[in-house]
Amino acid sequence: VPWLKHSFCPTHFFPYLSPDLTRILSQMAARTRMMAASSRAALVRSRMHGCDLRFADRSAEAAFKRDLEPVLATYTGIMGFGLFVFTGAFFVVLMGGDEPIQWDNVGPRMFRIYGMLAEGTMFGLFSLLCLLRVRCGFLRVLDWEAVVICMMVAVAQQPILCRPSVYSMICRPVFGTCAAVDMADGYHLGMEMNGPLIVDMVITAAHLSLPIRSCRVWVVDVAVLLEYFVVTLYAARSGHYILAPGDCLQLFGLMAILAGFAFAGGRRNEKHVRSDWKARGKVVKQQHQ
Repeated sequence: VPWLKHSFCPTHFFPYLSPDLTRILSQMAARTRMMAASSRAALVRSRMHGCDLRFADRSAEAAFKRDLEPVLATYTGIMGFGLFVFTGAFFVVLMGGDEPIQWDNVGPRMFRIYGMLAEGTMFGLFSLLCLLRVRCGFLRVLDWEAVVICMMVAVAQQPILCRPSVYSMICRPVFGTCAAVDMADGYHLGMEMNGPLIVDMVITAAHLSLPIRSCRVWVVDVAVLLEYFVVTLYAARSGHYILAPGDCLQLFGLMAILAGFAFAGGRRNEKHVRSDWKARGKVVKQQHQ
């Protein structure tokens, strides 16, 4: 009954009804409202089902995630070891500059060297953990998707925070002294412009190179892009960045578009992986029958 969908007190409309009939009508109205609410919730779930690639069966989704973890640990370990070697080689290049290394005088160059040391150590330790997981079955109790997502966010900290503009903002309150930073200099300009490229590289690797489910990998996009946007916009507003605040917004928009392309490509790959996994499960089930 359509008019029962609205909240009402039957005694307002039918003051001469018996108490039993009033109670029955009230129950019918409450039941109709519950059915309408459940139908709206079902409609929302059906609309969102196309965006969610997870299996409806929770046990199947858990098995799919469990089967991906060794592959995820292997790929992440290989990537971590490669980045460890690259970071070490880049650190040697930084150490072999024309200016002597002054460990007690933290300038833009030393600020970047410290960042490379911290990131290289992190890469080495993480590749070792991945090796223990793959070869020895160690640390199986960990949620490797969450661990890898945290690692990808940590990888982006060096290009976001170890920049001349960030050094100019924090040098005096943190280190007590500030070295002169010429943002028009080719070295400092190159360090600044490498930041968006490395951030986009991290996002692309998370979507297209690592088997992380799309229902969780978006955390990397949001965390990295939001942090880069906040830090860069604050540096631009304080006059320490090479671009104006309006240009920073345009740069952030372009980076968000690239992240959207990477997410779409990773989601398409995940569809194929899920279809193959489901087909292999059916074949194995038929062989056992």
